[in-house]
Amino acid sequence: QLVNDFIWPHRVECEMNIPFWEFALKKAGLSEMYSDVVPGFRNGFSQGIPSHNIAILASEKIEKSFQKEVAARRMFGPLTVEQLSSKFEFFRSSPLGAVVNNDGLIRPINDLSFPRNDPDVPLVNSFVDTKDFTATWDDFKVVASFFKALTRPVLLALFDWEKAYRQIPTHPSQWPFLVVQDLKGGLYLDTRITFGGVAGCGSFGRPADTWKDVMEDNFDLIKVF
Repeated sequence: QLVNDFIWPHRVECEMNIPFWEFALKKAGLSEMYSDVVPGFRNGFSQGIPSHNIAILASEKIEKSFQKEVAARRMFGPLTVEQLSSKFEFFRSSPLGAVVNNDGLIRPINDLSFPRNDPDVPLVNSFVDTKDFTATWDDFKVVASFFKALTRPVLLALFDWEKAYRQIPTHPSQWPFLVVQDLKGGLYLDTRITFGGVAGCGSFGRPADTWKDVMEDNFDLIKVF
């Protein structure tokens, strides 16, 4: 929606097929165990919240990434300080960073752990209690032990959740802390889980744990990691 000459999100948006999630959870008898997941898709997941050199070097790829996120309505911008101030009584922007994926692609991050070692400016991640965002990820030892104990051949299938983090919406109450500045000084509101937030793994892990249990209920599988 165009308001005062800039686009602003007025509700949480999520690409998930929510009715099917509800059906699958009910069918598997998991609705109570994962009662927070569907509301999270509808209303956004709390992130627990009471530009670096590599980003500059990868500026062209990052700019294209921002354009894709804006086109998909996962990010909104570029915005000015005045525009953001008209929506938030307070907001906090973090610098842009980047990491290189295993496939060589550049992934922009909202560095919520900046600035470091500055007692006057607490980093956004410092407000988050990581104990509230745990997930049942199986580590290398668990997976290796499983395969080591096998006594017969098995078939291995890989399930890839496309744009995993970017499909999980954040709760609007968290948005004032999830503003990132691009390389040209423009400000963007990021409404999805960010790779620079310590709550991201747990926020995505909750739907992932749900899907793992749904898969185990629907298919004759030996193990799902």
